[in-house]
Amino acid sequence: MEQLNEFLAQYIDNYLFAIIILSGVFITKYTKSITIIETKYKVLIIATLASITSYFITESDSSYLPKYLFTYTLATSFYEVVMKWFTAKIKERFKIKE
Repeated sequence: MEQLNEFLAQYIDNYLFAIIILSGVFITKYTKSITIIETKYKVLIIATLASITSYFITESDSSYLPKYLFTYTLATSFYEVVMKWFTAKIKERFKIKE
């Protein structure tokens, strides 16, 4: 377990991970009227823009690139697999209609 924690600390940017997940939730909820692009692609586009912006704002050098790429990959996959399931269960539990 300790090795996993060390790996995640080394290769995951927590702030970028949270930004990608929260932007995915926001995009899913508030861009339903934009039907020309599927929601999953909208989330990927925003995640890419957030990653690039964060990379340049923090003035990172190329040594941070693997961390950003791994965070991007993990966050977008996490959103597709876990967050969709989690939000569906919450809507089901509390009988929230869209």
